[in-house]
Amino acid sequence: MLEKYPRRAADAALASRAKGDRVLLTLAFNAKVTAGPHQVWRVITHPAAFASWLPIHEGWIGAPPEAFTLQRKLRFHSRLRNVRVAGELRLLELSPGRVRAHVRLGLFAFEARFSLGPEPGFSGTTRIGLVLTLANEIAVVGGTLDRFAVRKLASEVAEQTLAALAAHAEECEREALSA
Repeated sequence: MLEKYPRRAADAALASRAKGDRVLLTLAFNAKVTAGPHQVWRVITHPAAFASWLPIHEGWIGAPPEAFTLQRKLRFHSRLRNVRVAGELRLLELSPGRVRAHVRLGLFAFEARFSLGPEPGFSGTTRIGLVLTLANEIAVVGGTLDRFAVRKLASEVAEQTLAALAAHAEECEREALSA
């Protein structure tokens, strides 16, 4: 028997819910950074720089890691909309130009995929892509955040992260050039 395919995204979400599946949001962002891909890669993959470019990071729980390791859970203190929460980071992929991680900030959990490469036509400039995949709803005390609130929160986190990452990578690039 052939299954009917929903024609609209809303129908797909309802069909998915009826089966008990989670409905996911996927949000994509990008930024142009005036620093070379090698410098940006070092900033993203070095644990000591993590707190500098992740604005919601407020310190490691336990000893800070010397290096990121796949599948190892790292815990840190975080702040999400002025509420202090425990954060958790688990790297799922770490390959040249690509980082994929599961991130949890209190009840707010998502998969983050970073990609980076040279910006065509601009020497010494990098294009960073960030794709977040997260649940359509998030349970909170006394209810849930709907998809609009989830999208807004995820967008805020992504935009703050990309802006801070770009600023830190550009600062490191300037320091490297002046040394």
